[in-house]
Amino acid sequence: MNSPMNSRMHSAAAPAITYTVTYTILDPTGNITALVESDVPVARQPSIAASIMRRHPEVEQVGFVSVCGDAAGAGHGVAVVNDAAAANDAAPANGVSPLPSLRMAGGEFCGNASMCAAVLCAERSGGNDAGAGAEADAGTDAEAGAETSIRLRVSGAAEPVAVRLREVGDAIGAPGGDAAGEPTGDPAGPLYEAGVTMPPALAVGRRIFSYAGVTGELPLVQMQGISHILIDASSPFALLLSSPEAAQQAVRAWCSELAAEGLGLMFLGPSTAPRTLTPLVYIPGSDTLFWEKSCASGTSAAGMFLAAAAGRAVDLFFREPGGSLRVISDPATGLTTLCGTVRICGSYSEQLTAE
Repeated sequence: MNSPMNSRMHSAAAPAITYTVTYTILDPTGNITALVESDVPVARQPSIAASIMRRHPEVEQVGFVSVCGDAAGAGHGVAVVNDAAAANDAAPANGVSPLPSLRMAGGEFCGNASMCAAVLCAERSGGNDAGAGAEADAGTDAEAGAETSIRLRVSGAAEPVAVRLREVGDAIGAPGGDAAGEPTGDPAGPLYEAGVTMPPALAVGRRIFSYAGVTGELPLVQMQGISHILIDASSPFALLLSSPEAAQQAVRAWCSELAAEGLGLMFLGPSTAPRTLTPLVYIPGSDTLFWEKSCASGTSAAGMFLAAAAGRAVDLFFREPGGSLRVISDPATGLTTLCGTVRICGSYSEQLTAE
């Protein structure tokens, strides 16, 4: 159930093209993410993403980045995230490079990948100055341990997303899986603490859903670029957690019903701390379906809903298959921050064919 679906985003008549693809694999709380820095047209991105996931079975998602405001990607598949949002930041002004950008292979929004892109930007700039869209906090040491804030454009988000980073040391170990390419970097690199200011929810409420003869009302958080359904132990749909194939069919059906860019089912454990969260995420744009090790946007959605239900700010930790994520959400201000860790696992350069 952790294998990517076949991509159907390219035209059947389009000839296969081979690209030299440079990418880095990062680990944001177990939600293993590959970020491609090479220029790949949007129509070919799902196919290249599928190739990377076949070579690295531990990778759950792939994004395409233009780091540190690299203007080389402008006008190509890497830098184009949202037409409306890109128009605000894409063109250099007064000699300033455009913001770094991230486009997920399916065009969805991803909080974990946003933190990864910020880390990659910090690494590419040497860590002390993360380039365009970055600024160090006033009064912090510019050396190790300093906190940096990086703004980047992300698919599915109407406005630039802010990520705060602090390098805390070196990671130990690397995710499993066979690598088809020869690593060009360390198998386990720097470890960062990261916090991303999440785009505000479009709607937080409840909706009636039906599947396999069962009907019930479920919390639904509709976000920019992705939506999430929360399922706790008292829900009539809680049994889906113990029936993975049924859960996968349900998330596909409900995603189509909502016409969502992506849909997650967030299975919540009892409210005792730390609360558990098991994420299942379907992205139709890249035709991928994963029981993810962690889900930043889904965790944020849980925080947003629980804060709205309580009528006050919440500060919660969720224990997920890949580790713990923290969400701070305040319904009065509409601000939600998702905090986790990101480690760099390795970099690769390969010849990949987009079918």
